[in-house]
Amino acid sequence: MEKKKVRATRTNGRKDSNGVFKAGHNDRSFNLENAEHVDADRSKWNVYWDYLQGYNLADENGVRPERKYLFDEVEYLYYHKQFGDSIDAQNERHEKSRHAERIRNVRQIMEDSRTCPEETIYQLGTKDGYEDPAVFVKVAAELFEVIQEKYGSHMQILDWALHMDEATPHIHERHVFFADDGYGMNFPKQEKACEAMGFHPPKPDKKKNKTNNCKVSYDEEIRRLYIEIAEKYGVIIEKDPLTGKNTWRKTISL
Repeated sequence: MEKKKVRATRTNGRKDSNGVFKAGHNDRSFNLENAEHVDADRSKWNVYWDYLQGYNLADENGVRPERKYLFDEVEYLYYHKQFGDSIDAQNERHEKSRHAERIRNVRQIMEDSRTCPEETIYQLGTKDGYEDPAVFVKVAAELFEVIQEKYGSHMQILDWALHMDEATPHIHERHVFFADDGYGMNFPKQEKACEAMGFHPPKPDKKKNKTNNCKVSYDEEIRRLYIEIAEKYGVIIEKDPLTGKNTWRKTISL
């Protein structure tokens, strides 16, 4: 029997009408009774990973080891360590220039849509047919390792979660881009980070805009790696493009 093709989808976002996306959605650190689309009985089979603690998996009885830090706490610790000096220095400059209203703390930087973590949803298939989750998680884990190894000087993968408790298995991965803040310290700067990684706008002779910037080229490269690694694991990818506008979370059939 011929193996069915699946569509490899990868969608980025930072916020919706409710504000910036929260890490707590991904590691289920909220009251699941309020989430109609989540089957709480299957949440024990979710796979969690973060840069501080590594993998968190349930055993054969569905018992998950206790974590010292939730995703939100992991992200706060990273922002504090990586960007704390830059934030403090910015605040000192604002205070000296008598602009106290511009002073911000780490949490405010994390909750600003311009500097918060970017979240990417990965999926192999739809609710009508999807790749074996065991294969999917291997593809994603290798992809994330490759991304971190190649581009870790200007970005950090903070955490990711394979959700088995919704209609279609999918992965939420969160990361932050950073570059020099102009004073020798790191600060969340997406476009400058992608440029420092060696990416250029798809049309370098044209003006930069939403569809012509370094991040667009970065995303194209990561999608190429995603498909390449999936095919290495024997996944047959449907490469005909979708028609119509593809919005955030649209590919997930909740």
